[in-house]
Amino acid sequence: PDMDGCDYRIDKVKAILHDFFLSLPENTLAQAMTFSEENIIQQVTTSSMGAILAALNDVDPDGGTELAQAVAAVFQAQKAIPSTKRYLLFLTDAALEVDADEKVLFDTMLAKLRDEGIHCLWAGIGALDEAPFKYAAEASGGRYVMTEDPDELARAFEEMIAEIRRPTATEGDVTTMVELTLNHREASGRNLTFAGADQADLPVLKTDAKVEVPASISYTVRDLKERFDPEVA
Repeated sequence: PDMDGCDYRIDKVKAILHDFFLSLPENTLAQAMTFSEENIIQQVTTSSMGAILAALNDVDPDGGTELAQAVAAVFQAQKAIPSTKRYLLFLTDAALEVDADEKVLFDTMLAKLRDEGIHCLWAGIGALDEAPFKYAAEASGGRYVMTEDPDELARAFEEMIAEIRRPTATEGDVTTMVELTLNHREASGRNLTFAGADQADLPVLKTDAKVEVPASISYTVRDLKERFDPEVA
């Protein structure tokens, strides 16, 4: 806590994060996770910033952080999102150091974040050792910021917003995220849901020299001869 004026550091950070999420482009997908002795998904992936802010409001200070496990959980969550433009904002007031027995896992996750092209910002609040933050940024191909100043933290977040808003140059084939959800009700009354998503090659189709329309998708429904029938699939 910051005793000057009876403010608390977490409340200042929440205010900055509030502005950060509201500044994201429309239809941006976001997820909120907290880390202490266990990893908790406060809000699953959603485009509703209202839901994200509600989850943020419920975050309270907690104990120590299992850093290697936290980064591993973040990577798995990011990897599941079928997007070519993904960002990680990792915010902590704890030292970004891991025990020797978790060093291999930590380094592996940092390398995977880099290889997956996930843009990382490692933000440290408080009087922390700078070296581990610099190491994490370099290993993940990202950036880091360390500060006690809310204004400086806000500027770092604004830079991240600017990067997110920057148009992505496209080369080669145009890809589009395709999501498929199947709902099935069994005779017993049990409802089953199957879902998946991926980037698909769906270049635009030209109707003439001037007009372009999105590519269309056609599909055929056939009965399965047996479960997991490879011919039908």
